[in-house]
Amino acid sequence: AELRWYAFNSIAPSIPTTGDLMGAFDGRYIMVTDSNSQTGGGVSRIDTLTGDVTVVTGVDVNGPHGIVYDGANFWVSGIFDSSLHKIDAESATIVASFALNQLNAQMQGPYGMAFDGQALWIAGNFSGTVGRFDIATETLTTYPAAGGPTHVAFDGHNVWLTNNTGGSVVKYPIADPSQSQSFGITNAYGVAFDGTRVWVSSPATNSVYRIAPNSSTPEGPFSVGANHPQHLAFDGEHVWSSNFVSQDVTILNLSDAQVLGTFPIGGNPTALVFDGAHMWVVDALNSLISRR
Repeated sequence: AELRWYAFNSIAPSIPTTGDLMGAFDGRYIMVTDSNSQTGGGVSRIDTLTGDVTVVTGVDVNGPHGIVYDGANFWVSGIFDSSLHKIDAESATIVASFALNQLNAQMQGPYGMAFDGQALWIAGNFSGTVGRFDIATETLTTYPAAGGPTHVAFDGHNVWLTNNTGGSVVKYPIADPSQSQSFGITNAYGVAFDGTRVWVSSPATNSVYRIAPNSSTPEGPFSVGANHPQHLAFDGEHVWSSNFVSQDVTILNLSDAQVLGTFPIGGNPTALVFDGAHMWVVDALNSLISRR
């Protein structure tokens, strides 16, 4: 199959941005977060048509981490003060904010997020929980997780949560999250759904795993041939891995998880965002985002 590794058109090969961690796409704009920001400027909007970058204003997000799109608005989590903020994409403005730890004391240090069509699912990195924030009612329910909840993905029926220090990924059926199922994966970090299976990165073992819908055991490990795979993304044909220490990205074959290609980034790649045609890679070392 032809690899999705595109040449640039009118957009510069690398676009300066404050983002260094996570990203999300709404059909035109990509939002990226700067995890070190505490006093403003921590969320940037990239126009995928022009390459223009706009800093989101309205409220200073204290340690922007997770970012997700719900079909109407972006949402960003503030890890240092356990906050959640709604962003209007067109105006690049924060229009609502919530103190998650006041809505529910069991939510501390919100990290990665996913949207299930009705609610946001939020990894509580400091509290060892996962939270379900209902957008309509603005209420927050939490469920127990293992150590270091980090990233979240939704497969249409279940929410998947990686527990980085706990060494596991947990499946929560949205119909009844109390009926969770845990899978042991060393240093589980990134997570992505390919339409059939869930993929999980294991930075400590330089590998990825995948889990079939009704399986009780992960498949793998599958080596990515690189150092410290973190974020994962699916482009409709292949799974991509950003490899933080070896400063490259790897493209994996969907059927057998074998490496199809590894491409240098020149910095420390983190977030991977697919826009329907191109993969965008965030370079944390150089504060750049590039389109591939």
